[in-house]
Amino acid sequence: MTGVQTCALPISGASNVRAVQAFADVGTNFALALQSGGTVLGWGQTTLAMGLGVYTPGPSTTAFSTPTVISQFASVTQVKALSGGLTAALASDGTVWLLVGSADSVPNKVSALQVSGLNNVASLGDPYGIATVTSIAQGVLPVIDKSGNVSLINIQGVSAVGTGFATTATVTAFGGLPAVSNVSCSGRTPYHCLALATDGSVWSWGNQASEGEIGDGTTVGKSIPVKLTGLPRSEEHTSEL
Repeated sequence: MTGVQTCALPISGASNVRAVQAFADVGTNFALALQSGGTVLGWGQTTLAMGLGVYTPGPSTTAFSTPTVISQFASVTQVKALSGGLTAALASDGTVWLLVGSADSVPNKVSALQVSGLNNVASLGDPYGIATVTSIAQGVLPVIDKSGNVSLINIQGVSAVGTGFATTATVTAFGGLPAVSNVSCSGRTPYHCLALATDGSVWSWGNQASEGEIGDGTTVGKSIPVKLTGLPRSEEHTSEL
């Protein structure tokens, strides 16, 4: 058998790295690395490679086997991979940016889009996907501001035949939670989310509940977060990419 590595090897070109993330989804399998100076590296395969900061027309299986600098991002403190091969970054000034394709007069160009209405973000949560047949990618990325409030970025990529791809992002405040330090979601409709509050309590919501994922003793989904009982108070906050 060839092409299969069964032991860990250093990745050439990825130095001074302080955080990494590997991500797999339908048609997508790529990795991100955040260097100590705020530079983002990526490798693998995303939708037309746009999540790596470049556009490669043709089959979506185009892949990059070595780290490449995502030059559209700068002074990044956190980066997240999303469904459909999209990439989001938190800049040191508290703004959030997405790698998007162009659907204007400059076809097939990848640029960084600032998410409007967010300029005080402290951290990015783990996103969940929304299954769709009409768009390239659709997902929800939770973000936490410096006061511990949560907002949700609804991200949708749409096909723009002949001119590449475009992405839209809308922001809504998410209530029902105390001040939080971390939000982690998973799934693709159905989904499930957990939030760790600054007081150590854990909150849960989502529509993936048939196996008791919510944790409140039921198998019923919750659109409003519920505080979980029976957990010892957490003194340790999860560190994320």
